[in-house]
Amino acid sequence: MANGSGLFSDEGPLKPHLLRGGGVGGEVADLRRDVGDTVTPMTAMTVDEHTNVATADTDAIVAVGTASVAGATTLSGAALDGVLGSGTMDPARNVSITTSDSAATWAAQNVVFTGTDVNDQPISETIAIANNATTAGTSAFASVTSVVMNAVDAAGTYGLGFGILMGLNKLIVARAGLTGLIREIETGVLVTTGTIAASAAGLPNGTYDAANPPNATRDYAIYYEYDPTA
Repeated sequence: MANGSGLFSDEGPLKPHLLRGGGVGGEVADLRRDVGDTVTPMTAMTVDEHTNVATADTDAIVAVGTASVAGATTLSGAALDGVLGSGTMDPARNVSITTSDSAATWAAQNVVFTGTDVNDQPISETIAIANNATTAGTSAFASVTSVVMNAVDAAGTYGLGFGILMGLNKLIVARAGLTGLIREIETGVLVTTGTIAASAAGLPNGTYDAANPPNATRDYAIYYEYDPTA
């Protein structure tokens, strides 16, 4: 009975006179080439599994009802006073701002979120603020460390939180110009309607938009091909 995977069944040692450099060094170099030739064409597959993923929360980072002020505002540390604040989001999530006002004082204003991504690298996203609405970004933040809002009238309130998008743990591969999932499982059921946003600015690995959004009880497992060199 044959044992093992058979991956290297077509490989073998070279004759001594064919080894580059000869000796042990030549044997090691030949072995490295054999490993590269065998493994390189193989697909690298991974699975992101998340349990009881938190529901989107419009004031997890800064409590809703916080009063806006005239002039630019920078929030960090204790000023990020939501239930999450500057804590870690696992999985990484997109961020949001929710405003309330009787007048259009938020028109043409921006909010800039700064923090870290799933790879613990710096990340920043600028979101245009809408009046009396929740506006969500598309970048996946593992944490938010500071928020800057440009000048607004002191007549509104706001909250900062996170949305429904989940950041991927690894860089998903595009084939023939398209990214795709190998398998999606949602709380014990196979699904096929989740969508992927590929890697881009602010998306180090891409994001996953589930068929049914997180509600603190849903579990997700998504299988996909990733780039092992990233």
